[in-house]
Amino acid sequence: MKIVHRSNLSGVGKTTIISLNPSSEWLLENLKSREFSEEDAVQALLSHYEVDEDTARRDVAQWIEKLRKGGIIE
Repeated sequence: MKIVHRSNLSGVGKTTIISLNPSSEWLLENLKSREFSEEDAVQALLSHYEVDEDTARRDVAQWIEKLRKGGIIE
């Protein structure tokens, strides 16, 4: 996945606000400088937080869906 930034060249745009919890914000900050896979995000969560793999996978899938809907990743 790739972090994207879209701007409206006509000067009139749409602003999307996405609320992130601390772990979601940590993931975004740590993965935003490169393309990443879902597995990269799962492994990052597992290495940084005390969470089981099933929970990490579920949380990452929800996080990715939220970022896609907000146009943050493609």
